[in-house]
Amino acid sequence: MTTNTEATAVHRRLGQAIAKSLGRGALLLLPLMITIWLIQFTYQKMDGLLQPMIAAVAGREVPGLSFGIIVVALLVVGAASSALVFRTPGYLIERGIMAVIEDDQGTNHGVVYMPSTPMPQSGWLVQVPMSEIQSIDWSSGEAMQYIVTAGVTCPTSMAIGKLEI
Repeated sequence: MTTNTEATAVHRRLGQAIAKSLGRGALLLLPLMITIWLIQFTYQKMDGLLQPMIAAVAGREVPGLSFGIIVVALLVVGAASSALVFRTPGYLIERGIMAVIEDDQGTNHGVVYMPSTPMPQSGWLVQVPMSEIQSIDWSSGEAMQYIVTAGVTCPTSMAIGKLEI
């Protein structure tokens, strides 16, 4: 009887080990399989979009050409948009912030963004006389790190200078 009970226990542990291995293998391979399926699905859908036009021009379908044309078009549009569409509003915003605003007493003012810690996107904008504004030699990354960490981490040096317009 003892041998039969021990054999049952060994089989149970072996079955559990196999089940764990299968589960782990499935968990590791499932994202890969989904990714491959999505790539194949996207390729087939994109390659079928322009094939009627390609067949009309070339006289036959050319597998992969439609996909290649769409990818190149996406690259061109992406490059053009980063250069034109996204750069222009950023330039205009920066230009507006750097603009000197003269009040009725002849004092020039600048617009300064005051970020709050730890979420710099929830700061406020103030107009300050240009004589009160100073610049520091920190990079934007160093300044952001200082703001987000509430000053816990900061650059080792800070050179303060007059703001140049």
